Amino acid sequence: MPPRAWLAALAAAAAAQSHDVTLVTQATVEKLWLFPELCERWRGPLALSLWVPDAAVVEQAHKTASQAAQSCADATDGGSVSIHVEVQRASNEAYPVNRLRNIGLRSVNTSHVLVSDADFLPSRGLRDAIRAKAHWLANEKLALVVPAFQRKGGRCKTLESCRERLEPLPTTVPGRFGQLARCLREKDCLVFQGDNSPQSHGTTDSSRWLEGDETVRPIECFRSNRYEPYVVVSMAQMPLYDERFAGYGKNKIQHVSHLRRMGYLFAVRSSAQITDLHAIDATPARRRVTRLTG
Repeated sequence: MPPRAWLAALAAAAAAQSHDVTLVTQATVEKLWLFPELCERWRGPLALSLWVPDAAVVEQAHKTASQAAQSCADATDGGSVSIHVEVQRASNEAYPVNRLRNIGLRSVNTSHVLVSDADFLPSRGLRDAIRAKAHWLANEKLALVVPAFQRKGGRCKTLESCRERLEPLPTTVPGRFGQLARCLREKDCLVFQGDNSPQSHGTTDSSRWLEGDETVRPIECFRSNRYEPYVVVSMAQMPLYDERFAGYGKNKIQHVSHLRRMGYLFAVRSSAQITDLHAIDATPARRRVTRLTG
């Protein structure tokens, strides 16, 4: 190998080693049964904020969270696993989604972060696929979009019926690009919120993404101000989420709008995705429309 190419290869390898991604998510205790599959697929640093609406079960929640964290750490290839238990502050408090996200973000010690939601499972190898784009990750004002999809089939009302419908998760929730493509062809999957809010992820242009191009594709124009993709972002300049947003709706749009105003470039990552189970009914606290508090 010529010296110049050898040095370039070393530089690329060093850049790849200097970047890692923490998956930040939030959930209620009843969603912890999804955690082992999440950990097994992600296999890296992870931060979970666990919301407990009843102070009487906090001790049990801590015990359950500790067991889940240990199990998750055993399944990872490296990096810390952090679970923070957050107790409902008032009986009428709506699900504090952005506060929970910020709690997770404050525990991150990697260069980058992917903020997801409780019902999403990443594709297998997503973390490695992200780290492989080291030259892109060097841009501290890049928001790397991870396309989002969902399982079809309606919503279940109880934990037991959810688990019966969805298990085994490795079979029902696509873990590879080819499995997702087949699920879409068979109409068992669709673009996330494509049936009720197509503007939310339409700018990703998933039909183009499904062509399997291995490049990172810059997004030149947002098709809607309602676009709210899941993105990998450097922690260097990333702002926190606005905690006045609670409940359901607009909480992530606010953050995407903030990134845009800061001059971030948005680009779509190829051949890796996250999939929403889309069968677990929201708790009453999460079904409330987002409100600004304070």
